[in-house]
Amino acid sequence: MSGAKTMGDISHMRLVAVIAALVFLVSAMPVVPQAAGRHTRMDLPPPRQVDMPLEQAVCRRMSVRQFTDEPVSEQQLSTVLWHAWGATGTGRAIHPVAATYGLHLYVLREDGAYRYDPGSHSLELHRRGDYRRLGQYDTAPVKLGIVWDMERCSSKAVAGANVGQVGQNVYYTANALGLGTVTTASEVAQLRLIGLPRHEQPMVIMPLGYPMQPYDFSYEPLASSLPVPVNASVSLSTAIGERSEAVAWQGTLSRREQMQLVWSSYGSSYYVDMVNDRRHRTVPSSHGTYPLRILCCNATSVFEYLPGEHSFEPQCTGDRRAEIAAASRFFVSSAPLVIVPVLNTSMVDMRYPWPWHYEAAAAGYTALLEATAWNLSGNLIAAVDGEALRSALSP
Repeated sequence: MSGAKTMGDISHMRLVAVIAALVFLVSAMPVVPQAAGRHTRMDLPPPRQVDMPLEQAVCRRMSVRQFTDEPVSEQQLSTVLWHAWGATGTGRAIHPVAATYGLHLYVLREDGAYRYDPGSHSLELHRRGDYRRLGQYDTAPVKLGIVWDMERCSSKAVAGANVGQVGQNVYYTANALGLGTVTTASEVAQLRLIGLPRHEQPMVIMPLGYPMQPYDFSYEPLASSLPVPVNASVSLSTAIGERSEAVAWQGTLSRREQMQLVWSSYGSSYYVDMVNDRRHRTVPSSHGTYPLRILCCNATSVFEYLPGEHSFEPQCTGDRRAEIAAASRFFVSSAPLVIVPVLNTSMVDMRYPWPWHYEAAAAGYTALLEATAWNLSGNLIAAVDGEALRSALSP
């Protein structure tokens, strides 16, 4: 993204229907589900608590495509699955975009294809046989297949948004455990070979295993006029298990809090990946495109976050939250900060729009986790009036 773009460019862009409205709220303790034994299911061990600070897990996020043959343990698989899609006591490990989940998660292991049951935290055998050759990166000892349940969710865009949240959790948890993964979709149709029901459509396959090249990160935060991102005192497990959501807020956010929230949504890591000599982003993007602009609104102005520079660029003055609320949901008007991912359609192939809903929801979801880590709360909003929202954000 470049600072040369102006708000006038919004007329040529499509607004991705995800807004993150973020503010204060006190968190509670996470609830980890107990495994339930059934004759047709394989119980998983209780998931492990991942104590790595949320921001450190976010900054270590990177795509891994080459894996060793070292197996993924039952404990590791259990931990990844619960953090990705498990039951938290108040719902699931992700926010239900448009009040629906509409997903299923399949696990491809050497002995068979299993379906993960979040409620009992167990695996149900779907089909015997080794299907790990399906999709890309065949050396991974485990693959996760995420499918869209069209009977439970009518919108592929909404399904893509939910997949984006699951994907973030898989990335963060895998890396924190010393494993690696990558989101793949180019050969995902092969997942039908495990005998999916007709109403289930493959969305992504995520290989899971130990990276061929061990991780090597160097702490080198970007120099900027904004504060450097720092770690809160909340772990990855706590942020996911206690994800704090609300529909009413009061008070204001400090510059530090605003920066942490906006940075987490789409910013650059405070680490440099020494193996690949590059700095990764907090979310993945198809083919490294990163076509989203992150526009933000508070009580005094609309501004854009520039990830490459880690800076805020003013767009216009004045409080536009009421107009944004009119274009989305009424409760947005009370949020001290509203984050709006905007898609630059000139950078993408709009014949295949769902990956950008994946990316926008991944950005918003990570901001929700960051809000929780800073004793704040937020919400994700899917249904918006695009034209009205565009007008609200324009000078």
